[in-house]
Amino acid sequence: IMVHAKPPVSEDIVYIHASVEGWINGDLSRDEFVRSFDPLEIDGKPRRTIAWTTACSACAVVELVSTGMLPNHGFIKQEDIKLKDFLSTHNGRLFANLPHGGALG
Repeated sequence: IMVHAKPPVSEDIVYIHASVEGWINGDLSRDEFVRSFDPLEIDGKPRRTIAWTTACSACAVVELVSTGMLPNHGFIKQEDIKLKDFLSTHNGRLFANLPHGGALG
């Protein structure tokens, strides 16, 4: 039903806001990651933002598991994933506005 309710869009925007707050050496600290993302061309094809951000997020976690940076069994919570590790993956690099860094296609 929802597929026919609204026409598809090609110029979508995804906003990501992730924050963490806690104590470091006795001092209260807060760090934030706030970005907006637009559609991309990947491997010569236009990709909607919701599609590439969803796919790259999942694939980045698979990369972290396959390299041993995350456990390969049990439940993995989002807060178990370090942002710097996520952004260092081939797919996570796209969230830092860097080129993919791996094989495409």
